[in-house]
Amino acid sequence: MFDIAFIQEKSNGRLAHENALVYEHCLRIGQPFELFTPKRLLRRQLPLTRRSFVCGSSWNRCPLTESSR
Repeated sequence: MFDIAFIQEKSNGRLAHENALVYEHCLRIGQPFELFTPKRLLRRQLPLTRRSFVCGSSWNRCPLTESSR
């Protein structure tokens, strides 16, 4: 399995439907998780390892990634 789940939240603090399902499942089974915004991911502020699970929306729609293309 994995050590921690990183679940993307929208900038207004809400979760997309699929992310909310993952969030609820992590709560139910006691899986450690952390909510994050795309900005934190792009700034490399998440302590990712090979045993991390990342759940999020389509990254190509993030305005921060447009400048990196």
